[in-house]
Formats: sequence, structure tokens, C-alpha cells
Amino acid sequence: MAAARIRPRIPHFFQFIHRLSHSQEISMPAAFLRYLTADKCEKGEAVLRSRLGETWRVKLNGLRFQQGWEDFARHHDLRVGDFLVFRHGGGLVFDVLVFDTSMCEREYPLLSHVKQEDHTDEEMEETRMKEEAAKDIQSKQKATRIPISSKAQKKIAYSATKHPFFVAKVTPYSLKKQMAIPLAFARSKALRNCSQVTIKDESGRSWPVKVNRKSNGRAYFGAGWVGFSAANGLKKGDVCAFELTSGGKLGVMEFHLL
Repeated sequence: MAAARIRPRIPHFFQFIHRLSHSQEISMPAAFLRYLTADKCEKGEAVLRSRLGETWRVKLNGLRFQQGWEDFARHHDLRVGDFLVFRHGGGLVFDVLVFDTSMCEREYPLLSHVKQEDHTDEEMEETRMKEEAAKDIQSKQKATRIPISSKAQKKIAYSATKHPFFVAKVTPYSLKKQMAIPLAFARSKALRNCSQVTIKDESGRSWPVKVNRKSNGRAYFGAGWVGFSAANGLKKGDVCAFELTSGGKLGVMEFHLL
């Protein structure tokens, strides 16, 4: 007897930018159309929303986002190696999250459409230091890109929110020892002081897991991780998302298998 399947509360799909032509158009998986049929919106004009707080109208031709996609790609500086998560907001509305080769969500400078107020020298210096730190982290992450198989692209089980999160690939080492946390996320303010997290799996179970840190700033899921991965049947090549819903010394994360 086949096991029952749990449908995602909010349907998602994700797509890799793996060739330059994706700057002109991009496609959704054919299997995703089952989430659109009920709304009778297989064709028409899609509305894409991003972290920049703007909306973009893009023509949808069958499975392909076409007219208007090039503007979206250019504005969000999409590059080969990036991957995007599309969260279905109903009808033809999608919230789009952009991840770069660090496996963390790309950070964009804050832009204002209203008249800017004068900033103090202290504020300007703080902003400059933050920008330099971000560039330093990004340059170090380029050498640590994690390849993800095409099999992972077919799984639509992710439930993203506005909380910070990262994506990681399961390796033989992580199944036996510890799971590496991307450097940019480990050094982020959200996780900087965290020594233990409670990871909630997709069945609602909670797992206390230690966060081990190295002197170079790297961090790993330690004690408790191997038990968590075994109980959830993780295997080599699986792609997982970890969403930090509560920070602090004892953080809380939600786990999603992509």
C-alpha cells in the first residue's frame, strides 16, 4: 500500500539559472500546473513580487514566463548559478526569492522611492562597513558553491515565509557527523549568538540540535543532528531548507525537504 502524500500548504517550485537564456525567459515545472488549474489561470499575466517590495507583470505563455521577465531578471541582477523559489500566492501571483551561490538568499541594497533625509557621518560610515562586510562574505562564498541535482528541482514541498533561511545539500559526511551551515548565514545577526536550535520537522516533531562553531566563523549542526537526519530518512543528495523562526541563544528552525 502506497504511503499517503502530504500536499504543501502553499505550493512552491524552484528553478535554476543555468544558462544565459534564462535572462530572457524561464519556465515553471509542468507538474506545477495542477495547482493553477483550479484557478483557471494556466495562461495570462503573472504578477511577481520580490523582497524589494515591488511587483512585476510578466506574460505567461504556457509554462514560460516571457514578456517582462527580462526586466525582472535585470533588476534583480540574476546570474548563472542563482536559483529562484516561486511561492504561489493564488491566481497568477508569485512571491520570488533569489538565492546565490552561497546557498543563502541574496541581499539587495535598500532603495527608497521617497525623498531621502540627511544622514549623519556615523550612519554613513556604518552603512559603508556593512557593505564591505557583505562583499567580503560573498567573495569567500563563491568558492564553496554546493551543486544540486536536477532531481531536487522536481520536489515541491517547501513552505517559505518571511523568516531568514538557508538551503543545504545532504552529503555522506553530514549523515554521519555534522551538517555545515553556510558561512554567510552562520555569521548573520540572526544566528550569531545561537548555541542550540530546536528543529521542527515536517511531521511537527521537535529535535534539539547543538550549533558547533569554529574560530574562523564557520558553524555546523552537531549533537542531535545525526538522530534528526536518521529519523527523517535523509539520504545523500537530498536538499533541505532550514527556516529560522526564532533567534537568540536557543533558536527555533523549521525543516523543509525540497
